[in-house]
Amino acid sequence: MKKLEKFLPFFLGILLLFPLFYPLTKMGVLPFLLLLFMLYLFLKKGECKKSAIFIFLFSFCLRMVVILLVNTPLEHDFKTMFEAASAINRGAFDVIKTSDYFQLFGYQLGHTLYMSFFLKIFKSAFFLYVLNGLFSSGIVLLIYLIGKDFVKEKTAMAFSLLYSLFPFPLLLNTVLTNQHHSTFFFLLAIYFLLHLKQEKESWWKKGILVGTCLGISHILRPEGMVFFVAFLVYLLFSLTKKNKKQLLLMGSTVILCFLVLTSLASFGIKSLGLNPNGLRNNDPYWKFIVGLNATTNGAYSENDQKLYTFGNTKQALELIRNRTLGNMTQLPLLFLKKEVILFTKSDLSWSIGYFQQSGKAELYQFLTNLNQCFIYFFLIFAILGCFVKQKKKESLFLILLIGVYFGVYLLIEVMPRYAYSIQPILLILGMIGWDSLREWKKKGLQK
Repeated sequence: MKKLEKFLPFFLGILLLFPLFYPLTKMGVLPFLLLLFMLYLFLKKGECKKSAIFIFLFSFCLRMVVILLVNTPLEHDFKTMFEAASAINRGAFDVIKTSDYFQLFGYQLGHTLYMSFFLKIFKSAFFLYVLNGLFSSGIVLLIYLIGKDFVKEKTAMAFSLLYSLFPFPLLLNTVLTNQHHSTFFFLLAIYFLLHLKQEKESWWKKGILVGTCLGISHILRPEGMVFFVAFLVYLLFSLTKKNKKQLLLMGSTVILCFLVLTSLASFGIKSLGLNPNGLRNNDPYWKFIVGLNATTNGAYSENDQKLYTFGNTKQALELIRNRTLGNMTQLPLLFLKKEVILFTKSDLSWSIGYFQQSGKAELYQFLTNLNQCFIYFFLIFAILGCFVKQKKKESLFLILLIGVYFGVYLLIEVMPRYAYSIQPILLILGMIGWDSLREWKKKGLQK
């Protein structure tokens, strides 16, 4: 009885903690802190000599579990591209030739042909999801490899493992989107640019590797211009009398490889008769029309689709003029709202939106809340990373990338999903912010 008397107060205390912690659990805060604590214990007590292999295998296994458990319906543009890929394998090229979607948005053919190629070999749509898992695990690995050039290895490992648990990219593996593959090659280009030793004989080799990876990324998803703007500004900042020739050689090689690869891909599509314009976007104004719509905060609008006749350049320019010059007072607030949507909002509907109609609405909301915790954690430390004074010169390129990305989405259509390719960059800056905070804390304790 005495033991029971001693135990009862502790038991009651635990029971009273439940109503306090339950709201934090629903908000995702407590599970997120628990994940951080478990990660801390793992990295403190465990030693992994082959960190890169472990990170990749852990991420891939986690993604395969999600792919097997989550059955995301195939819909929207993803369904259109998958059906087109299947049609190409049947030799039914007319599906592409007569499709307004592909004739207008030729840049979607890169990913479609990629799917068609693997469907031809493996005859199974499931293998496309396996490839999603492989490429997105490669993204986690590249975050680690790029990050450890800037911070301590354990910090790079912690952040990359945390990213592998990040619900948004993890769950998006169940969607046949082109973002996994494109972002992988985008990060690989960054890795080659920032990691390879800058010896005289290696400048042109680096240019070939960076340009080739960037070209493949752009063919799969046309975001290469973001890289190029940041890259050119970075070169200007890096130019000195000693490295002028080498930098110009590398820059020229990158641009040449990129143009050759994307031109060859476009030529191949024309040769197959799929699209007379290759990978070109035949309606570049659509994204601006939607992105400048103040009533929808720059997000997709069915009303815009009804209002606008695709391919009508005159109408497009008129709409853009009305939404900019004719609406100047609303633009600052619109721009602010768009960046909030892009960098701070969750949208798991692409992968588990069907949860809400299948009796799992609470689980959907919990995962959304947990996702928000990840987003804010990464963003806070990325902001710290921007203000760190003592950091490698190469991190300027990462900051420039985010700046260009920030600027581009002021003008074009925005949604939380479009943050996929820039979030790894924010994460690497977050590593720098985390390490700087720890160094500051150590110096404070020493004083």
